[in-house]
Amino acid sequence: MKTSQLLVRPFVILVERYYPDPFVFAILLTFVTIFLTLGFTDSTLQQTVVAWGDGLSSLFAFTSQVCLTLIGAHALSHTVPVKNF
Repeated sequence: MKTSQLLVRPFVILVERYYPDPFVFAILLTFVTIFLTLGFTDSTLQQTVVAWGDGLSSLFAFTSQVCLTLIGAHALSHTVPVKNF
């Protein structure tokens, strides 16, 4: 095993064992945002939920662009010229 792998392995084990799924962060940040909105603005719970839902649908275009970028980068990185480089 390489030295770099020996140095990184404990951190990988730590993250794989204890780092929560990104979905947990999404749910947590959603509730934090709702509570902050209700606490610091005059919005009602219904207005807050509607605004969150309307804003979420506007992210679909951005999400698809990011997915296409990742797929393109993955395909490019597996070409022979890039592997030879």
